Amino acid sequence: MSAFTNYTDILSCRRSSSDFTWVSRDFSPSHSNVTAPNKTDHNRIHQDVLRSPRIQKIIQEISAEHSVPFKTVELKVSATLKEIGYTHQLAVIRGLAFVLVKILKKILNGIYVNETHLKKIKLEMKNNPVIFLPSHRSYADFILMAYVAFHYEIELPCVAAGMDFQSMWLMGQLLRDTHAFFMRRSFGDDKLYKAVFDEYVQTLVISGDLPIEFFIEGTRSRSAKSLLPKFGMLSMSLAPLLEEHVSDITIVPVNLSYDRTLEESLFSFELLGVPKPKETTSGLLKALHMLDEKYGNVYINFCKPFSAKVYLKNIPSQLSPITDLAFTVVDRQQRSCVVSCFNLISMVLTNHLLVNDEPLYLKQLVSDVSWLRSVMQELSVSTVFAIANVLNAIEEAIHLHKSLVKLSNESALQLVPVDLALSCINKSRLKGHELTDETMLISLPVFTLQHYVNPCLYFLVNMALITTVLQSNRDTSYFTWDFVFQKFQFLRRILAFEFIFYKKKEEEDFLEALKKLELLNMIEEQEDGRLCPGNHFKLQALLCNLFYPFLSSYLCTMKCLPNVGSTLLSFTSFVCTTYSSHSCKTLH
Repeated sequence: MSAFTNYTDILSCRRSSSDFTWVSRDFSPSHSNVTAPNKTDHNRIHQDVLRSPRIQKIIQEISAEHSVPFKTVELKVSATLKEIGYTHQLAVIRGLAFVLVKILKKILNGIYVNETHLKKIKLEMKNNPVIFLPSHRSYADFILMAYVAFHYEIELPCVAAGMDFQSMWLMGQLLRDTHAFFMRRSFGDDKLYKAVFDEYVQTLVISGDLPIEFFIEGTRSRSAKSLLPKFGMLSMSLAPLLEEHVSDITIVPVNLSYDRTLEESLFSFELLGVPKPKETTSGLLKALHMLDEKYGNVYINFCKPFSAKVYLKNIPSQLSPITDLAFTVVDRQQRSCVVSCFNLISMVLTNHLLVNDEPLYLKQLVSDVSWLRSVMQELSVSTVFAIANVLNAIEEAIHLHKSLVKLSNESALQLVPVDLALSCINKSRLKGHELTDETMLISLPVFTLQHYVNPCLYFLVNMALITTVLQSNRDTSYFTWDFVFQKFQFLRRILAFEFIFYKKKEEEDFLEALKKLELLNMIEEQEDGRLCPGNHFKLQALLCNLFYPFLSSYLCTMKCLPNVGSTLLSFTSFVCTTYSSHSCKTLH
């Protein structure tokens, strides 16, 4: 971990001292917005919401509209606040921290935290409200965020949680006691609930002295790719700033990267149409067998905090401020991803399975992972293993993921066949098309492998789109800038539901990708401005191959849809020409 000079393993100190002493220490956490009047008094916050002019007005309107007593509607608001609101129980926080640290030491090797920005946040957070916006890849995300806060003596954030958790016996109350507040998945036409929840969030920002935390993607990403941001919670949280009730708000994007995701197999089933299990306490108890597994390291990267006031002030007038800020947060989350050895192994193996029928031997794997690591470092991507220790890192990663990959007796890397009876799956409840057992068993390990490829694609997607454009017409060696950009835009429209593309920054992304391609000798710009492929053929092939599954899947989908007309013809021509002339397998 020598390359991670700013990262500290906060689990290592727990292995050498008393956990009980640690959780029972004098706990004097740092607060945000220290001038706020309520000082974590959740009851006072409830009263402030109930007595706010906005809520009082709505109570009067509903009372008159439905001819019910004012007091009846007010009691309904109180019940709603009780359903939503967090509570603060330090004894519960200490108790859960004690249990949690025992579990984390068992299943993880380390929790590496980028302390540089976190320590700065702790020093400066007293000046105004703070909003943590973590990426969402696992249920472990909000647990680890709370653990980090407790470790660094930062008051646990008020974290937005789905109502599914609130209904869990015992767990719902434990989460509430540790600062979780609950929201319905949909507000529907319930204008009273919407107003109460909105006012509650704004009151937390204005009057509370706890940091606020929510997942801007709205839900866990099953694919390990970032999801399009949701704007509801962000709009509510920033309203006090836009209405000048607070002087500023500090925004802190956070990326959580996992060597191995706890829900990896569950996510693969869900992507194949198996419904998500309902969150219940009994379901949680049944999942305890997962604690017998090892999950490697977790890397928590607190991005550089920024002022929402300054950011919004500098947004051009033609852009939507909330939308622009939301896409910026997701972009910074993705940019702060930590790439593990197994992420690179997955890319190499995926590429190999697509273009080569021969086994991928360990010697070649070491060579390819070393090369790919150097490419990622040229792109300023954080990788977690030293070049001198590639072989050891690969062997450790394969062992960690032994349920997915293995080395044969001949030292060839192979996917592990799924040894699972599918009879327990109710095929009638599958979302979409009912798949055969054979298709399910073949797809499961491939989907899981792709889960570890996907975090890397953020760094490569725009470069790959330009590369496929340059491969799409082998009759010419030179392409005009306008031609390449037009095709680039076309492909981004096709893949708009696969990757986070912000339309307003399309040209900026294109120019940044061109610079990276030139840096890697994958493209050359002529004196007249025309573009031609460079001679880094190995990387050109890899980029085209990594995005082949996406392009071919959309092609197959479009062929099944009626009335796509010229779009299908254009896309079919583009994909078939690109891959029939390339080292990748053809679509025929």
